[in-house]
Amino acid sequence: MASIKLVSINIERSKHLDTVIPFLKTQRPDVVTLQECMERDVKAFEEVLDMQSFYAPLSVFGARNGEEEGPEGQAIFARKIISKGFEYYAGEYDPIYRTTDDKEADIIRIAKALSHAVVDHGGQSFCVATTHFTWSSQGIATELQLNDLGKLFEKLARFPEILLTGDFNAPRGRKTWDSIAAKYKDNIPSHYTSSIDPMHRAGELPLVVDGLFTTPEYEARDVELHKGVSDHKAVTATITKV
Repeated sequence: MASIKLVSINIERSKHLDTVIPFLKTQRPDVVTLQECMERDVKAFEEVLDMQSFYAPLSVFGARNGEEEGPEGQAIFARKIISKGFEYYAGEYDPIYRTTDDKEADIIRIAKALSHAVVDHGGQSFCVATTHFTWSSQGIATELQLNDLGKLFEKLARFPEILLTGDFNAPRGRKTWDSIAAKYKDNIPSHYTSSIDPMHRAGELPLVVDGLFTTPEYEARDVELHKGVSDHKAVTATITKV
């Protein structure tokens, strides 16, 4: 049975390329999913990884704190992408929203999408998806989150088998995460108590919000969280199609 090495990271735009790129080179993955990826950096990741890519814009990041303005979104990288697509399920996307310093407005208006791709590895196909889900203060399961989760589930229902990665902005042990785990297997080992990196502006909060969920067709092994890559810990795993 063919297996793939999978890496998923919220890279916080272009702020940590000096640690993200060396990490990816060291890991030598077969498939990569990135959240908070700037469109301008996609080409560089393609070259470093020697992979094809698929990008979904979620907002236009408004220049601030020394960072450049530009489209920000989520990306999937693989050596051979058979099919690909993305569907928005919440927020503003026609046109996509330009972020501001108003956190509360941004929460509602930034687009959320399910990006998905069927990738080939060793003659075996894997259905890989990623999303950057709705944020809530202190990880509380809000009415907005739960409403958006229903819309995400509608998109996911199209896929009988899937590897779902992403920053879910919803801590394990609370209603939003647990609702996902009731439908899909949560593969983040129980001994991890945080997926927020110490370099995060809020510090290493005791919250697991970065996930790897699977349907029964997939077995995830050697799942690890790695510090020092971005403001969220990197998720790595070996995935076998059962």
